[in-house]
Amino acid sequence: MTATGTRSEPLSGDLAPFISHPGASMFVGRLDRVTWARKTEQGLDWEVGPAVFKVVEVLHGAKPQSGDTIEATAMRLASSSARPRNRANYWNALKLNPNDILILACDPTDKPLVWNALAAQPIPSADAQDVAAVRQAYAIEDFSGPLQEKLQMLQNALESDQPLLNRYSLNYLQLHADKQRDSGVQLLHNAILSSKVPSNRKLDLAMILMGQPFLLRDRKADPANQMVVGTLATALVEESDPVNSSTWARLLSASVLAQFTSDPQEASHIRSSLMRSPQDPPAARVTAALSDLLAQSSGQEKEIVSRLLKAWQSGDQ
Repeated sequence: MTATGTRSEPLSGDLAPFISHPGASMFVGRLDRVTWARKTEQGLDWEVGPAVFKVVEVLHGAKPQSGDTIEATAMRLASSSARPRNRANYWNALKLNPNDILILACDPTDKPLVWNALAAQPIPSADAQDVAAVRQAYAIEDFSGPLQEKLQMLQNALESDQPLLNRYSLNYLQLHADKQRDSGVQLLHNAILSSKVPSNRKLDLAMILMGQPFLLRDRKADPANQMVVGTLATALVEESDPVNSSTWARLLSASVLAQFTSDPQEASHIRSSLMRSPQDPPAARVTAALSDLLAQSSGQEKEIVSRLLKAWQSGDQ
C-alpha cells in the first residue's frame, strides 16, 4: 500500500519478516548523505533528516530500479552515547557514513523516489553473503510449485548457517501455522534433531516449538502436540552436555505438565498420550536420562526433574 509522505518510525534491524511483507521492496543501497536537523520530542533530543541512497541492486520489487537515487527519512537519538542502548530503533545502531552499504526494506510513498524505510542491515560489500541469503529467501517466498518442494526449501533455510535464512524460515512457518501447523512442527522437529544445527540454536528452536502457534493447549494430545513433546524428549535423551540436558528437561516439563484442561481425569489421559505417543523415544531411555539428571540436580531444578521423572514413569502426573 502506498503511503503519503515520509515517516520517522522506528527502523527494524531484521530484514527477514519483511520478505513476506506485501508491497515491500528490498534493495542494496549505497549511502550518499544524510542531512540532519535537531528536534525535541517527548522530552528527548533527536536528529531527523533525509537519508539519500544510490540503488546498487534491486533484490525484490519493480521499483526502485538499479541506479535510482532514493530518499528515506532517518531518525536517531541526538546523543551518540545513548544510541547503543536504544537499538530497538535500528537507526541508532547504524553508522550512516557516506558510502556505507545497506540492504533496505522499504514501502513506497506517493512520491516515486521517496520511500519509508522498514528495516535495514549494514553489509561490508554489495556481494556480501546476506545479499545471496535475501535472494534465496525470496526464491522460497515466491516459489509456487509442489508444496513438498517448498517445505524442503524451508527446511534447508531453517538448518542453514545463514541467520537471515533461519529467521525467514521461522517467520514463514509462524505466519502459515494456521493452515500448515503439522508441517511447521515437522520442520522444527527435523532441525532440532539435525546434526547441522548447533546446540544453542536447537534450544532456541525448541523455545519456539513449545510456544504458540505450534504447541496448542486446546488441541490436547493431537499429532502435532505429540510431535512437540516427542521432539523435546528425543533431544533430552540425545544430549550429552549436563547444562543443556537441564534446559531440555525444563522445556519438556513445561510442555507436558502444563494444564491442558481443568478436568483431572482428562488431564491425566492427555499427559499419558503425550508421553506414550509414537513420536516419543522409548520410555526407558527418557527415565534413564531423567534419573541421571536428577542425581546431578539440586534445588528447584531437582524438583522439576523429579516431578517429570515420576510423570514419565507412570505416564501420568
